[in-house]
Parts: sequence; structure tokens; C-alpha cells
Amino acid sequence: MKIKLFTNVFLVIYFLALTFLVYYTMPNLMLHYYPYGDATIFEYFGYAMTKGEKLYVDLFDHKGPIIFFINYFGYIIGGAFGIKFIYLICYFVFLIYVYKISKLFTSKNMVSVITLLIITIIFLNIFESGLGLEGYMLPFITYSFYIYLDYFMNNRYNSLKIILVGFCFGIVFFTKYNMVGLWLILSVVVIILN
Repeated sequence: MKIKLFTNVFLVIYFLALTFLVYYTMPNLMLHYYPYGDATIFEYFGYAMTKGEKLYVDLFDHKGPIIFFINYFGYIIGGAFGIKFIYLICYFVFLIYVYKISKLFTSKNMVSVITLLIITIIFLNIFESGLGLEGYMLPFITYSFYIYLDYFMNNRYNSLKIILVGFCFGIVFFTKYNMVGLWLILSVVVIILN
């Protein structure tokens, strides 16, 4: 029991350390770092919505509404830091589900811990120094992928998990519809197998 508690405490601290690593690589102000990037547009829309601007009336972009509401709520929480805070929560949840996915394939904690470190290093080099659209969607994608894998490998599922996978699909679809390939492909596989 003590070993399991120690392991869980270690994992939470490790997840937090990796999340803080992501935080310290993020720019302070997106407007100055990427003046014409997507993250700047999302941040500006969030700011403008706090000033009464209406999405798709006063503000327009071809992305779905979810990303703009995420930035809006971030601005309500704490301005630009609030947006980062939401992003970091998304990254933390992403790490939890990457860990759970790795545990489906190995019982060795060290392998899972090293996997998280490698994924964080890759993440830091690929995702627009933080605040990119994909980073917000990672927890929804990895949660759904975990549920699909758990179903395929262990035949475990229930109604709540299926509803949450559908909810995750909706969030991602109404953010950026071309990111829903996971659900389309794996849902077809589930239908074929049944």
C-alpha cells in the first residue's frame, strides 16, 4: 500500500514537473512572439469577447467556436495567464492519459515515465511554443484513444465512457473538424468487429 501511494505521489509530481517545463517554454505574450499566428488570433478573440464583441458577428475566423470560448474563459480567469493555465491543465490531463495508454502495453512504471519525458520533448519541439490549437485538444484525443484501446485490448467499456468519447468528439469537431480522424477510423473498426 505504501509503495502504491509513493508511486502515485511520484507520478503526480512528475506530471506537474513536465507541465511546468511546458509552461517555462511558453512565450509571455503571444502577440509579440507570433504576431500573425493562430494562437495570437485565439488570444485576441478571447480578449475581444470579454469586451463585448460577438463571435462570428464582430469577430470571424474559420475555426470552430470552442477554441475561442476556451480563450474567452481563460481571459475571464486571469487574462493571458488564464489562457496558459487552461492550456497547462489540458497538457496535464494529456500526460495522465498517455501514461494510462502506456500502462496498457507495459507494467513497468519506468518505461511509462520515460515515454512521458520523450513525448514532452517532442511536444516542446512541435507545438508552436505552446498555445497552439492542438495542445488544447490533446486531452480529448488521448482520452478517447485510451478508451478505444482499452476496449480493443480488454473489452472494457460502459455507457458513460461511450458518452464521454462522443463528447470528446464533439469538442474536437467544433474546434477543428479535420482532427476527428481518430473517431472516424476507430468507430468504423468497432462497428466491423461487432
